[in-house]
Order: sequence, then C-alpha cells, then structure tokens
Amino acid sequence: MADFEENFSLAEATYTISNLSLGVSRMALKKVGVVSINPKELLEEGIRRELALELPSLLNCNDKPGPLEDVLNHLSDTLQSFRRAFIYMCEHVDINGYDMWREEIDSIVHRMANELKEKKLPTVVSFDLHIVIGVMSIFPSS
Repeated sequence: MADFEENFSLAEATYTISNLSLGVSRMALKKVGVVSINPKELLEEGIRRELALELPSLLNCNDKPGPLEDVLNHLSDTLQSFRRAFIYMCEHVDINGYDMWREEIDSIVHRMANELKEKKLPTVVSFDLHIVIGVMSIFPSS
C-alpha cells in the first residue's frame, strides 16, 4: 500500500508541475511598467534558486559517521536520486535540467573548495576535502 501512496503523491506532484508549465508556456512576454518579464526565464531562475538552496543540504555529510567510502556511497546514492527527479521535473517544464544541474554542482564544489583553501588547512587533510573530491568524481564538470 505504501507504494501506491508514494506513486500517487508523485503523480500528483507531476500533474501540478505540468499544469504550472502549461500555464507558463501560454503566457507571453509581459510588460510591468517599463520592465519586460519573460515568464519562462522567471520560472527557470526560480528553479535554479531552489536547486541552489537544496543542494548544500544534500552535500552535508557531517552528521553521518562511518568510513569515508560508506559516506561517499550514501552521498552518491542521494545525489543520483535527487538528480534523476530534478531532471525529470525539468523535462515537464521544458527546461534543460542537465546543464542547470551541472552548473549548480560546479558552483557549489568550487565554493566549497575556495572556503577550504581560505582556511589554510594543515598538512592533515580534513574530512570536508575528501567530500569535495568525492563529489567532483561523482559529477565531473565536463
């Protein structure tokens, strides 16, 4: 029964996203005063902002004790699941989810690497650096 409820919830969310997409696609370029607003660009920017807010919490592994390999495997599974769902959702609203995902992951990894570089790490490598390296290997930027 749990699968039915989960599938129904997913179908409901997909229907909502599809209706939103249809409404946005029917909207034309609007003028608000002297400013022109493109609804598709507005939707894309909103999705990008939400992705940028959600990804750092997915990358936070500080509360997951255990061997590094187990932590990275869990991180990989979590990110792959979220990535598939994100790209699936983007296909329904006619947005290139692959590029958006790659750009946001790249931005976060570079930001984390710069923060670690500014801390001037001692010769002992910190756990956070291993996570950054692991994420870079999971999602190469090329």
